[in-house]
Parts: sequence; C-alpha cells; structure tokens
Amino acid sequence: MALLRSTVRSRYAPNPPISINFYLEDSMNTNSVGSVFSLSLEQRNYYTEERLHPKEPCPQSNWGCSSHTGFLAPDEDLLECCKADRQTLNERKVTYETIAKRLVEICNIGAKVGPNQLIEGKFKVGSKGPYNNYQFCPFTTSSDEMASPFAPIPNACGRGRGDFTIANVVSGRSIEFSDLLTHMIFDHHFFEGRVSHRLDPINIIETLELIPDPNFIEYEIVS
Repeated sequence: MALLRSTVRSRYAPNPPISINFYLEDSMNTNSVGSVFSLSLEQRNYYTEERLHPKEPCPQSNWGCSSHTGFLAPDEDLLECCKADRQTLNERKVTYETIAKRLVEICNIGAKVGPNQLIEGKFKVGSKGPYNNYQFCPFTTSSDEMASPFAPIPNACGRGRGDFTIANVVSGRSIEFSDLLTHMIFDHHFFEGRVSHRLDPINIIETLELIPDPNFIEYEIVS
C-alpha cells in the first residue's frame, strides 16, 4: 500500500528505483522552523491545529503542508509525542542525524544497485514513486494558504514524493516510510504521531541495527 497522503491516488513509475534526492545537511532554509523543541507554545498550537492534525481538503486549507490523514492523531499533543521519542533516543544513545543519514544512505544505495539486491549482506530496498504530487513539509513557515490543493509551495523546507521499504533479511524486520520523513527526522526531530505514516524510532534502530554512540550527548527533555 502506498503511503502517499493524498486522497487522490497518484500514478507512479516503478522503474528505475528512485533515490532520496536531497542532501540533509542542506535541507534547512529560512522557511524552516527547526526542531519542534524550539517552538513556543503559540507556535506549537498553530502547527498542531493547522498543519499536523488531519485536514479535509478544501480551497482555503493549506493542503500542500497539511494532510488528510494527518501527521498527528486528532487528540495528540506535538510536544508530548516528540518528548517520548526523544527519551527513546536518549536510552538507545542514537541521534536524529544518525537515523536520518542512515535511512538516506541505504535507500540511495538501493537505487544504484536495483530492487531486491542485497546491501551490506542484509538489507533490501523497495521504492514507489516518484508520485505526481509532492507532500510538503508541515513545518514550512510560509506558503500560500489560498493555493489550489496541489499547488507547489515555493522554498518549502522539505518535500517528498516517494515511499521506501527497507527490509533486514537477517532479522526479518522491516520499515516503510516516505522520503519526506527523513527530512522531518533530521531537521525537525519528528517521527510523526499515532498515524499510519509514523516511523517508530525503536523499529528503525533495530531494523538498521544502529549501535549506541559512545560519544552520545543526551538530549534535553523540555517541560
């Protein structure tokens, strides 16, 4: 099942395998809010209500940065969701950057070697896309709220139009995610909430067999 958030099913070209076509280090720009932990209460409330909770499509809604299925469940709080995931990273001693870069690295190797080819003796990558329409990052600070449902958003801090699966054939574990999520993990420290598109950090760490960083500096858990 495709992970594309649109209620309109888009066609995609299955061949050749797609890669994640942005560099995480360069993905931050002036239209990015940065980490969700840097947001004020007012900002968190705005992004939660206007961008992250499920939205019905209409000409007045900011569809390009919002989602019909949502990035958070309707009753979910952004900060509480992210605090729980940050605690997981502290316990596992793994950083957001390590996770995002490893996801991109494995997917882009998969695009080069082709589908169902072993990577590092244990991983297989599948991909779907590119889709006709982009999902733009909900943490983009500026966009045209009167735009048509699938209008491009200039200078979005992140966008995605493909889905990926990484299977660990040794452990039997697998993860499925959109390319936008790698940006949100890296730039915004956000794995999504109790929605179908969430990528649980424990599942990522165990599927990719990420080891604790001996130089890990514990993240602050803000109140």
